[in-house]
Amino acid sequence: MGNCSQKQSGSSSGSSFFSNLFHKAHIDPHALAQACPPPHGGEMPLGECTVLRDRPAMRFDSRLVCKYEVLAVVGKGSFSQVLRVQHRVTRKYFAVKVVNSDCGAVNNELNILSRLSHPFVIRLEEVG
Repeated sequence: MGNCSQKQSGSSSGSSFFSNLFHKAHIDPHALAQACPPPHGGEMPLGECTVLRDRPAMRFDSRLVCKYEVLAVVGKGSFSQVLRVQHRVTRKYFAVKVVNSDCGAVNNELNILSRLSHPFVIRLEEVG
């Protein structure tokens, strides 16, 4: 895993933000042997997902794996993938969208999601 205490540098806007966002950290698939446990209290049912323990090692941003345990790949698109994660401290489940930094649609999507508030649309929690 990445160094959780390492300070990330770079601007919080523009392409340098997104290029810094995707600093990769290696995840050992054997460390994920307990991936996709049954959710507590019926939170976020699994449905269709790819359990990471069945796949070769995948690489994720070090800030992601320091804060969340990556459990499964829920979906993939042309410029992103959605992961099922569990917060390491609160143990709450979240869906995290990991976007390719070279896609120009990222800024537009972040703009829209940051202003969107609807009971049937997942809320944007943070951009890291």
